[in-house]
Amino acid sequence: MRDGVQIQIGSELLKALLPLPFLLNSITIALVIFTRASKLTLSNLTYHIAANSLLARQQVKRLRPLPDLSEIQLFNPILSVNFRTTRDKMPFTIITGSFHVVGYSPDGDSVRFGADKPDLFTALEGPTPRLNARGHVQLRIEAVDTLETHYNASSGAGELRQPALFAEKATNLLLDFLGIKNVEWNASHKQVVSADDGTRGFILTRAVEKNRRPVAFVFTGDAPGPDGSDFRLTPEFLERSYNFHVLEEGLAYATYYWGLFFDLRDKMTAAVTSARSKKLGLYAKDTTTTAFTVRTIADLTDNLVLMPKLFRRLSEYFASTGSVVGFKKTLEKSREPVLEIKTANFTHFDTFIEQAEGSSTLRLKVNPEALVFDAMPTRMGNAFTALVEGLVGH
Repeated sequence: MRDGVQIQIGSELLKALLPLPFLLNSITIALVIFTRASKLTLSNLTYHIAANSLLARQQVKRLRPLPDLSEIQLFNPILSVNFRTTRDKMPFTIITGSFHVVGYSPDGDSVRFGADKPDLFTALEGPTPRLNARGHVQLRIEAVDTLETHYNASSGAGELRQPALFAEKATNLLLDFLGIKNVEWNASHKQVVSADDGTRGFILTRAVEKNRRPVAFVFTGDAPGPDGSDFRLTPEFLERSYNFHVLEEGLAYATYYWGLFFDLRDKMTAAVTSARSKKLGLYAKDTTTTAFTVRTIADLTDNLVLMPKLFRRLSEYFASTGSVVGFKKTLEKSREPVLEIKTANFTHFDTFIEQAEGSSTLRLKVNPEALVFDAMPTRMGNAFTALVEGLVGH
């Protein structure tokens, strides 16, 4: 469409409409101002407001303020338009400190951070971060997922990893980015025994995820403002982050969750698209969207370069069943919410898995960066494994 629309939606109106999925799927709720832009601006929106009956029936359990979704699309027989959230009310918090690896097991998307003012974490959205005796917190680096170096399978399969080459390259890229030198690992290459760590930098964060890790953009050098102050992250400033750098180098999959602003997401997707087109890093071997066959656990751990989220689900399933046959049907039962960005279709992860009945061959039908996942803060971390084991037990 050529003209955009600005919409304001109050929570009481939303509550009234949520029981009526047909209306949510066919009615534009409150048109206020037409603009020349092709996008919608929302000044007040709540969590899962979308004209999508599937979402209305299955996903809306409670109301909570955005930012949980930075862009959605309304489909009805008359109107198809994009929504985008108002960014200027949702800045990040600057937290300065130092990065640490000695005694830990860093990988390409997680590292320990010692904040200069740990009390700043308490003001973030979500649970209180878990600080250890050294005052360090483990970060979850926003929007990136590198190959697993030590995945502890809840199925009882033990510690699993993905092909070492690209996993270790991502870890080394992070260490180099942070300026951590002279790193010595133990004999199993699972823990750092010595390093010149404690290098200075800062993070930009707004929230703590359910595993009590701050979700962060990671930077070195001087912070752009005082410790604890607000900062509005732009796509241009994003280029300075490790998050952008690891995607640019093709050593991580972009894995988006609710809350990442659309302009930052678009910038990161552009980096991924470029890396894939040049076959940089793991994209020289990536099999996520091509048909791949899993016959042994070694196919997953040693041979196939896959989106880590898909690897985790497949390895848990294989460990419980001894095969990947029936994986798609079981994933369907887990009902993992996901948004496809291009179509703005709220659905479930299994929708994008292609697997014939009785087959050990499957693939993801879209690139990982085409999806936005729900972190499912109230669902236990081993929910998929519990589901698989329950089905096997019967």
